[in-house]
Formats: sequence, structure tokens, C-alpha cells
Amino acid sequence: MQWQFTFIAASQTDKDGDDPACHGLVHDVDVGALFRQKTAFKSLNQAEKLNIINNHFRPGEDYAFPKVFMNGCNRSFQRSWQQRYPWLVYSKECDSGFCLPCVLFAIREA
Repeated sequence: MQWQFTFIAASQTDKDGDDPACHGLVHDVDVGALFRQKTAFKSLNQAEKLNIINNHFRPGEDYAFPKVFMNGCNRSFQRSWQQRYPWLVYSKECDSGFCLPCVLFAIREA
């Protein structure tokens, strides 16, 4: 089956290749990039979903999550959330967290 979308590799999102958090992450799938193409998930077979589960983007220990100033505070995604909630995956492209099973196996769009 031919993919109807393009996997966004972490190394592809870094135009100059200098982001140390991206080194060695050639096949990491950014779930946020795929989520933006909502119809793409409907066409995935089980092998393709398994590939996403096994190869989703995992920020390295030295990855600095972007901070957003909101309501008088700097806020950012927290690495501890991924340790506490194993189903939670981070999207570098969207700077957001996603429930991986919800994205891959949802019966209807939210």
C-alpha cells in the first residue's frame, strides 16, 4: 500500500541539521504532522499503525521543549508527563501532546 501522506522525520524538520536532539532520529514519525492530515489515519492498515507506535518521535533527554508565555507564566510540555502517561506522545511540529491510541484507533473524529 502506498502512503497517502508524508512521514515527517525529526531530521527533516530541522533545516540546518544542528539540533542535537534530532541526531540519529531519521525514521521518527511526528504524530502531530500526521494528525493534521485527518483522512490519512482512516486509510492506515494494522502494519502501518504498528510502525507509528514503534517509531513515533521521542525527544532526547537534552531536548528543550519550547516555552509559551500564557496567563503570566512560561508553560511547556513536561517530560514527566510521558513517564506518567505512556500513551502520551509529543509532536515537535505542533509542540503538543497526543493520545497515541486515540489518534490511531478513534472511531470518529473529535
